[in-house]
Amino acid sequence: RTAPASFNARYEELTVDADLIVYNGHAGLGANIRALASKGQWQTGQYAIVFMNGCDTYAYIDSSLADAHSAVNPDDPNGTKYLDIVTNAMPSFFHSMPGATMAMISGLLAHDDPRTYETIFRNIDAAEVVLVSGEEDNTYVPGGGGNPVDWEGLSESGTVAADQEHRFETPYQSPQRELWEPQPDEWLTVLRVAPYAPRRPRPTSESHQLRLSSDEMDALATG
Repeated sequence: RTAPASFNARYEELTVDADLIVYNGHAGLGANIRALASKGQWQTGQYAIVFMNGCDTYAYIDSSLADAHSAVNPDDPNGTKYLDIVTNAMPSFFHSMPGATMAMISGLLAHDDPRTYETIFRNIDAAEVVLVSGEEDNTYVPGGGGNPVDWEGLSESGTVAADQEHRFETPYQSPQRELWEPQPDEWLTVLRVAPYAPRRPRPTSESHQLRLSSDEMDALATG
């Protein structure tokens, strides 16, 4: 936010052909995030992943990055075709920032074992609640190949009964994992406890009081 002009110039040089940009630091209640999002220089067709790794950055990010990418990509009116923004829905702690950064780098460098965002995010502190925006129009196929299909989206409305379902098919695979029937060795063991029974009252210790006469009290007082 208060960076000198030299930083802005150097940042513009690096962002032109950057594949991954990571910010680790205070969100500044959004001021730092929006200031960085408004910087940089972008070129047509250059895909960038921007990781805003600060506290609650999902709530603070604005449309600056998307607008800048849309301005240099005529085929990208929404500004997300060549841009994915990774943010946090919860606070990010400084001690976990190096691990989060390396999780992104390691995941993107795993060319022989391509990973989805979901797989990459497993190595980031779960307390951050990391998520990605702009991936809805991604056409990348792990391992290469595939036949991307243009899709105008889906817009439907209506009502269904409590026991009724209405399914829609899309050209994109659901990110939900396949469900399977657990095998006998995959079930979690449940231990049955003894049925409830009223507890027995605890025995109380007997207390004894010693009563002294006035003469005995005087004797004790005088020694």
